[in-house]
Amino acid sequence: MTIRPYTGNKDGPHPQPREGTTVFKDYCCYLFGMTSLGIYANRPVKGSPSKTPVLSVHATWRAVDLSGKSNARYQLIDFLFTHRDILGIEEIHDYAGTYKNNPKGWGAGYRCDRDEWKVYDKNTIGSKGAQWVHVELAPLLADHPDVVHHAFKTIMGA
Repeated sequence: MTIRPYTGNKDGPHPQPREGTTVFKDYCCYLFGMTSLGIYANRPVKGSPSKTPVLSVHATWRAVDLSGKSNARYQLIDFLFTHRDILGIEEIHDYAGTYKNNPKGWGAGYRCDRDEWKVYDKNTIGSKGAQWVHVELAPLLADHPDVVHHAFKTIMGA
């Protein structure tokens, strides 16, 4: 597809919900039977140095963790990866190796600035074997629920 810039946490903590992220989460839960484990958490990245902590993308209101059975996680990840450009997907963490098998158990991650998956051989994205998917959206979609609705309607042919 298209290599796009990765925002990460550059937009900093957000003082209020970004409605596009909430709408995105609702579509994923409805279409794939996922359960939201949450969007917002103003905290450092797990394993971040205590003197110079790195802020989690969850503090920006652009990341969501979604839980579901293995087949639902696979279908969700496949859908998000297939439609990553129109949905503004910046990152996907497949902790359990549901979509990209990882014999070492550290899962895999997709990132928009390389537009490919990376299977990890060490604790790079954390939460080894976790049964959820972490997804990060571009700021445009996070801030504009109408753009999220339009993207899903376009994909679904509605």
